[in-house]
Amino acid sequence: MKKKNLWDIDSQGNLHFSTRSGKTERAIESRSGWEKNAMAVIVMIICAVLDFVVFKQLFGTILYDHLVIQYLSVIGCLIAFDLGPIYLGMELKKEYQGLRSSRVIQIGLIAIFVMVFIGNIWLRIKVKDILVPSNGMVAGSIFQNSNGEQTSNEIALGYAIFSGLLPLATSIVSGAISFLSSNPLMTRIKNVREQKVEMESDLVSLNAILAEYESDSEIKARLMDEDQRMLQQKVAQVMELGLWYADYVRERISEHGGEAAGTNVLARNMHDMMLRMHLSAGEEKPVLQITKEDNHMSKNYINKEAI
Repeated sequence: MKKKNLWDIDSQGNLHFSTRSGKTERAIESRSGWEKNAMAVIVMIICAVLDFVVFKQLFGTILYDHLVIQYLSVIGCLIAFDLGPIYLGMELKKEYQGLRSSRVIQIGLIAIFVMVFIGNIWLRIKVKDILVPSNGMVAGSIFQNSNGEQTSNEIALGYAIFSGLLPLATSIVSGAISFLSSNPLMTRIKNVREQKVEMESDLVSLNAILAEYESDSEIKARLMDEDQRMLQQKVAQVMELGLWYADYVRERISEHGGEAAGTNVLARNMHDMMLRMHLSAGEEKPVLQITKEDNHMSKNYINKEAI
């Protein structure tokens, strides 16, 4: 048996105990394979396919010249006979588990189902002779009378009633499967447990950080020194950038000046003189700083120790 690691280390170097999250998943998982969501989806798809075949036969016989209306009618019946019972089962499961459920939605879904069911039965009885052809239309039929007149098929009414009740059966199955497979209360419990485990892990990490800070009495001084060192590095970078821009400006002025004397003066290295000017400015002195937003030089004040 493969030994499972009790913890993992994340990208930040923190310990992550996966055992707790795994136990949370196993505590709420389905006890039987028939209660799994995948099996419920398969059964619902089978019921929807059966309803599609039944309604396609009905509307295909009546609306054979209107293909778009035919498929829209089939989709409408599938919504009433399949999606409606599925959502109704979910709402009933919420009410059964003591959660808040909308009674208006339940009544609306039932009313829509009843109306479409009655309309389906009525329409099938009306077109029963079209769905099941009469005996006279079948050559050599034993039900054809001696005068050659067409007689109504005896099974037409029975088939109309059976095909009208078949979507009712699939709807009941879809609603029952939806009621059994949905578990909103356990889903909420799962979310609460996962949030609890995550918060406890974060709390452990924060306590470890606080314990590390408390155990190191010199952490404040060390952080201050680190900040001061970084500040000095940034000041040095700003000074270097300021001197580079000063050289660039002098070169550009000398190119467009046109006077030999002025060009000679501008060609001299002015770094030492500029640094002495900054050092002689007192406790606080201006230093050139280049901002990223507008790429122009602005003045800021720093201490001597920063140079």
